[in-house]
Amino acid sequence: MNNSIVNPLLHPIREILAGAGQLLSEHELIKRLKNRDSTFPALTESARLALFQTHFLVMNALYQLQQQMADECLVLQISPLAIGFKVSAGDVATKLLTDATAPAMKAYYLNMDNFHATDEQDVERLFKQFWQSYLSEDKQLDAYQVLGLAPGAEWSEVQQAYRLLASTYHPDRGGDVSQFMLVREAYEVLSSTKS
Repeated sequence: MNNSIVNPLLHPIREILAGAGQLLSEHELIKRLKNRDSTFPALTESARLALFQTHFLVMNALYQLQQQMADECLVLQISPLAIGFKVSAGDVATKLLTDATAPAMKAYYLNMDNFHATDEQDVERLFKQFWQSYLSEDKQLDAYQVLGLAPGAEWSEVQQAYRLLASTYHPDRGGDVSQFMLVREAYEVLSSTKS
């Protein structure tokens, strides 16, 4: 693990969190860093790669701080929407909270080799995967709505709703072709995600 590089955000982040008096989102933390004119390393011309590198350095600093704070009976909560210190009584529950941090994610961000190994194509691939997943979830929600079902309905309910609506809108029975196609597409979206 390459930790020989000193993260320039480590001390500014510690100061911001110590003086915040509340939990901060990652977005708010980055805004406060930029308002302090914290030194972000010269990153890249690519906006997406720069975003990834900024995020990586912030997470690296947070996980380093989390390790340091454990010795001072403080717990650093790290979540995209809730970052901040909590006083610890040194009890088992606090240790469990600290250890509960996703170990693979923590290891990833603490390894600076990952920072240097990630290039613009890797970041583009990550963005593409995110949007595909996001849009897939939207399509599923739309499909449930077309079938008149609540999101997460049982597969048997999906089948029953599909049969009813397909027979209602089937063109051979005088139904609306466009509605039939919507129902059929909704069924196909949900059947492709069936486990």
